[in-house]
Amino acid sequence: MHTRAQLNKKEDAEILDWLTPVDYGRQQSDYFGNRQQGTGQWFLESAEYQEWLDADGKTLFCPGIPGAGKTILSSIVINNLHTRLSENPSIGIAYIYCNFRQEQEQKINDLLASLVKQLSRGWHSLPESVNSLYGKHKKNATRPLVEELSATLQYVIELYTKVFIIVDALDECQALDDCRGKLLSEILRYQDRTAVNFFATSRPIPDITKFFQQTLCLEIRATKDDVTLYLEKHIGTLRPVIKTNSRLQEQIKIGISDAVDGMFLLAHIYLHFFMDKVTENDVRSALKEIQKQKQAYGGNKHKLLSGAYDHIMERISRQKLGLRELAIQVLSWITCVKRQLTIIELQHALATKQGNRTLDAGDIVPIEDIVSVCAGLITVDLKRDSIRLNHYTAQQYLFDKRNELLPNTEFNIMTTCLTYLSLDAFESGFCRTDEEFEERMRLNPFYHYSACYWGSHAYDIKTLSGAAIDFLESTARVEASVQALINSNLAWTLWRPGYSQKFPRQLSGLHLTAFFGLEDGVQVFGSSCYTFNMRDSDGRTALSYAAEKGHDTVVKLCLDKVDLDIDSSDKYDRTPLWWAATRGHEAIVKLLINTGKVDVDAQDREGRSPLRCAVEHGYEAIIKLLHNEGKCDLNVQDEFGQTALSWAAKRGQEARVKLLLNSSGVDVDSKDEFGRTPLRLAVEKGHNAIVRMLLDTGNVDVNARDVDSDQTIFSWAAMRGREFVVQMLLRTGKVDVDTRDIHFSRTPLSWAAMYGHKAIVELLLSLGGAEPDAQDSTGRTPLSLAAEEGHEAIVHLLLNTGKVNVAARDNIFGQTPLGVAIKRRHEAIKRGHEAIKRRYEAIIDMLHHHSSS
Repeated sequence: MHTRAQLNKKEDAEILDWLTPVDYGRQQSDYFGNRQQGTGQWFLESAEYQEWLDADGKTLFCPGIPGAGKTILSSIVINNLHTRLSENPSIGIAYIYCNFRQEQEQKINDLLASLVKQLSRGWHSLPESVNSLYGKHKKNATRPLVEELSATLQYVIELYTKVFIIVDALDECQALDDCRGKLLSEILRYQDRTAVNFFATSRPIPDITKFFQQTLCLEIRATKDDVTLYLEKHIGTLRPVIKTNSRLQEQIKIGISDAVDGMFLLAHIYLHFFMDKVTENDVRSALKEIQKQKQAYGGNKHKLLSGAYDHIMERISRQKLGLRELAIQVLSWITCVKRQLTIIELQHALATKQGNRTLDAGDIVPIEDIVSVCAGLITVDLKRDSIRLNHYTAQQYLFDKRNELLPNTEFNIMTTCLTYLSLDAFESGFCRTDEEFEERMRLNPFYHYSACYWGSHAYDIKTLSGAAIDFLESTARVEASVQALINSNLAWTLWRPGYSQKFPRQLSGLHLTAFFGLEDGVQVFGSSCYTFNMRDSDGRTALSYAAEKGHDTVVKLCLDKVDLDIDSSDKYDRTPLWWAATRGHEAIVKLLINTGKVDVDAQDREGRSPLRCAVEHGYEAIIKLLHNEGKCDLNVQDEFGQTALSWAAKRGQEARVKLLLNSSGVDVDSKDEFGRTPLRLAVEKGHNAIVRMLLDTGNVDVNARDVDSDQTIFSWAAMRGREFVVQMLLRTGKVDVDTRDIHFSRTPLSWAAMYGHKAIVELLLSLGGAEPDAQDSTGRTPLSLAAEEGHEAIVHLLLNTGKVNVAARDNIFGQTPLGVAIKRRHEAIKRGHEAIKRRYEAIIDMLHHHSSS
């Protein structure tokens, strides 16, 4: 038993890590561990927080100026919830720390997956919906769609009596693809249905604050007491002249506290003004500088911060040449990289020397020196193995002034990446096994970043260097880089044996420059029509990659080539148009359609057309383009026989269903391989709004039957207790209320009576005029079925019709409704089920009374 439990626990952990490898628990520990004890007590004692804590379905929005300590306060709130509620397993807690540097890990799919993971982990066993999601996608090595994650999260939330969701730094949640808006909409939807309490922090940005106009609101500010606590904790790290002089310490605390005006960040920056002060006069000069900035910028928080950062950069510029150059290199990397670097990645980047074919360990810069030369601007997190700027305002400051302060950064990063990829370690080409690939990754920490992002840096500077051309002309090095590029999301691929070999070979310099959208490279390497039609081992052309990645200028370059195979399909039968439609690149879809040389209905190996993919991902503009300009077939069926309308109806995509229904030529009654129409799929999944839309067309076949059970939609809805659907179908006046399935020959009333759906039985008897005594293939009537299952209220309803035969016997055992009720009462007595026994006794009494009357 113990071994089995351990195995289940291990399997559960694997499934949760499959959902997302991101773990905000480490960040919570770090942030809360860095707070000064006593900080934030004012917030926990506030009336707003107490009201939010005690209520159900409440939102508390906490805006705050940059550097006010919002993230630390979020960690205090999370800790407070865990402390208060840890003994109550019926209450769930989940949280997200948004970070502008983690865009690739914080798309809407990732955020929902993290909430599912955290709330599932808090349950005593892994929820069935999570197991089902994993089982479905593991088999096909696919990832869950947003709709699937949303439905799974709703299911998991409903397991709890109350759930707290905390999102820190909403303003750092990426606006790309409206991630922030989608997250807020999802949480609001959960609040409408369940007891979800939502807590969010953000800078006071109009687009965000307008969302919270009707909610509880409490501004976050660093109180003077909180700032003093912080300074008292850290002032002991300064030079001896300060540590040994309590009077100077007091002057520093007062000077900083008066100047920061609610900004913890500014307190941190100002404290660093004193790090290199060795005399009392030095300290007084620094205090004067702080007062000067306060007087110069007044209450303008942005200018105060900018002035403080200017001062830090001046300090950096006064360092000796070698230290100054190192600081500029470090800040350039941390400011302009496409994702956050690990410590060893940055060290390898700094140690890479142009022209060298190997990396010399003697060139590795100690992390202590990397930190010290940057004058307090960067933070090293050893637990999370990351190095970053101390605040996103520092990122904004440096990025906005990068041409002045960090010149040629993009070119230098690109060159370093290409130099690294050209090391002797990669001259043998790609690795033949997973183990060999993982060893290469371990020995060459900067390999992964270089392979994935050199082209992005090249794209930003709109030029291709000689080093890039030399690299692209080396087949071995290109294939080595592509192996890491295609396996860029290692956390989701490592669990698949042979994952490292699933990348295309024969991928040329033209393919790779098209992939990254490098126009210069495409022109250099695309010297002939034959080159542009050349395929890699996956059957993909340069046009295919450019279409997938959304590089419309490269697509135009490709289309200018004479005799280009515009509609070439890869080994999965995916065309450039398919890729553009699937990735949401409207301009490229239009370009390809306008050539008049593409098959707009071309299906991939799974039978998905460009239209189906656009519907799947919600690209409404592309759906219109494909229909209006491409004249696509709206009724193309995939490998399961489902059309775009079927898929949208099944997934509950109301806007897409409406769009398709308004398009001429759509088949509202198309059937999949199981005989299910879009209406049937919408009914099965409980998407009532779509059921209404489909019925409102007046064109759907309400009596369509599926293949397996031969049930009509009406019969299925009655059996499953879908009262709304039964009502809607009855109102059409087109349903056969006494329709029978082929297997049991049962009517909808029989199914509803058997499964105890009292409201539906009432509807069928009162509005539908259903036959109350219809017998199925075994001679069982609705009364017999209800009596056997112990549905007392339904037995009462049927008897009150005066149209049922209480003495009717079935064809198998010859039992009457009274006989089956007596049998079930005996079973209840035998098992000691007192409540069930009483239920059957009430039914027996009713049947006896009716028989004798």
